[in-house]
Amino acid sequence: MYVGAVHLRCRVVDRSGRDGEREPARRRTILVVDDDAGHVALIARALEDAPYTLERAASLREARELIERVSPELLLVDLRLPDGVGTELIPRGEPRRPVVVMTSHGSEQAAVDAMRAGALDYLVKSPATFLDMAHIVERALREWNNLVERRRVERALRASEDRFNLAVQGTSDGVWDWHLGTREVYYAPRFLELLGVEEGALAPSIDSLLGRVHPEDRVAVEAAIDAHLDRGEDYDVELRIDTRFDGYRWFRSRAQAIWDDEGRPERMVGSITDIHESKQAEARLNRLAQRDELTGLPNRALFMALLEGEIARAQSSGARFAVLFLDLDRFKLVNESLGHAVGDRMLVSIARRVQGGLGARHTIARFGGDELMILMRDVSGIEEPEAAARRIHGLLSQPFKLGGHSLFVTTSIGIVLSSSARTRPEEYLRDADIAMYHAKNIGKARHAVFDASMHTRVRATLQLHNDLRHALDGGQFEVHYQPIVSLADGRLHGFEALVRWRHPTRGLLSPGVFMPLAEETGLVIPLDRWVLQRACRQLAAWQALERADARSLRVSVNLSGHQLSDDTLVDAVRAALADGGIEPSTLALEITEGILVSGSDEARRTIDGLYELGVELHLDDFGVGYSSLSYLHRFPIHALKIDRSFIGHLALGDRESAIVQTIIVLGRHLNMRVTAEGVETPQQLARLQALGCTSAQGYLFARPLPAAKVDALLTADALPWDVGVQPEERDG
Repeated sequence: MYVGAVHLRCRVVDRSGRDGEREPARRRTILVVDDDAGHVALIARALEDAPYTLERAASLREARELIERVSPELLLVDLRLPDGVGTELIPRGEPRRPVVVMTSHGSEQAAVDAMRAGALDYLVKSPATFLDMAHIVERALREWNNLVERRRVERALRASEDRFNLAVQGTSDGVWDWHLGTREVYYAPRFLELLGVEEGALAPSIDSLLGRVHPEDRVAVEAAIDAHLDRGEDYDVELRIDTRFDGYRWFRSRAQAIWDDEGRPERMVGSITDIHESKQAEARLNRLAQRDELTGLPNRALFMALLEGEIARAQSSGARFAVLFLDLDRFKLVNESLGHAVGDRMLVSIARRVQGGLGARHTIARFGGDELMILMRDVSGIEEPEAAARRIHGLLSQPFKLGGHSLFVTTSIGIVLSSSARTRPEEYLRDADIAMYHAKNIGKARHAVFDASMHTRVRATLQLHNDLRHALDGGQFEVHYQPIVSLADGRLHGFEALVRWRHPTRGLLSPGVFMPLAEETGLVIPLDRWVLQRACRQLAAWQALERADARSLRVSVNLSGHQLSDDTLVDAVRAALADGGIEPSTLALEITEGILVSGSDEARRTIDGLYELGVELHLDDFGVGYSSLSYLHRFPIHALKIDRSFIGHLALGDRESAIVQTIIVLGRHLNMRVTAEGVETPQQLARLQALGCTSAQGYLFARPLPAAKVDALLTADALPWDVGVQPEERDG
């Protein structure tokens, strides 16, 4: 079990392209209290580009120490901790900071208990939750700020009421005296002062006074007077009165009838108190509670209340509705490159454009960040929300002209239609969110309608994620080795080490199934390190065989972008070489074009360190990515690997052959070896030989093999492939 606090830093990358022109965002400290290091890594991954500093504690004791030391602005707390329950970190009384409670095993009672304890929010851990963590944190901090502001306004309101009581005691109210028989009214000087009028400027009649009451309030005021005089009910009303300088201002009016000897009302004596500032504070409080401050749209709380009402209406009347979840694609680039002021103006423009395009019948809300929600009422079927989604895509296809910039934005939209299977607003948000992420994953700038298979896939992904966390410790991973063959004479150059997962119920899984999850969870680094160590040890065993070319065998290991950003990679490679007892020159590390083109300082320093160590660097999947060749001169690359997509189409025409030939010629001129991946047919082999390719790998020679089968291959009398006779002429 982890026993120490880990200090995690979310890296902030300035992509503005201009040094010194933009003030860096203030970094807020977030404390993650979770004894599951994998979940902490997921949160750090989701927040790596956000302006937060993450501190981690694995227990209540560590959390309390860190809270005293660093005073975090937000707590993300696992419900179940080794030494207690996460809600114990919420102090009694008024909390000093927001606390979001997380759990892997959610229940309605647990959620209720957490909220009663003072939690700001309650989350069930899932892949979608971790992916959305940046929005969750932003929303929590924003809602906390709104809560703090509401408390401030409430305190101001209470203070205002206290001032009123003092004013009454000090006879500072504006007194009026109405004679019911003559309808004449006496105004005390303080009354005239509150209305901003001089003595004599206001006619001493009840009709003149009522004429200054706001039209929306007059009926209620007259009804309150009648109720007091006819039935003896208290007269205590809030109303707006037209003043000389400030227009309509809010006042509180209280009065008492005076009765004659026969029990008939003779006069009505009362006072007015200026409560305008309190009413403004109250109005602001209501806006904060229900409206997004930036766009003026309904906020999450109001949208959820409206959705709950729509669900009830659908259950009683059969009316149908739809929920649309909009997430703007790559919107953070606007904030990072042009600043948050431009980003905020663009959000306002987007909200207005979408609102204008859909009409007043439907509700559009902002959930925070770059997320909008739409509640479409009285729809006849799925065709209407789909048509609305297409209309939104069209509305956003036109540029936004802001601050001298012409900006474009697209959105991914998830749609869910009302159904009796859903009874709570949270269920509609969940399914719309799942559909939105499906739309984003299939290419962005499109919409997707939720279906049950999406939920099934999410659950399967979550299960695979949970299984993955135990796979490395459980010895479920294997390294398979695919031979790399010389196309000149068929000799064995070496192997590419490829990881496989021997899943207990799903069998042997390829990296395409689990590596994206490993990258999301942060498990990719320990997994890559394990593959590196196993490959070095295995190569040492093969080099010790009594075989003429054994000492020249090499092994290639793939590196992820996460690895190159890790400043401990060079030491890890050095340790793996020493552990295996192999020469650095017999180890090749394969990286992709995207890693080089990103050009981060960390990656550059790591590559330089690996080069100084003596290992080779191979560029994997060459030709598929960014096609920027300048990095071939800037980085110490030893070999190029032609992506299998080019080899698969090699026999289709001259275009594919020309691309492959260009890569081979480029490698030859730069003194780099060239290896073709995915060679499966004799025709592809012959064509690659004709083009002068150095080496190849693929099913034509051998599939990736377990180490035991490679042992048999190396001890056999002859290799099981034949590259044939090299053609006399080569193209190029």
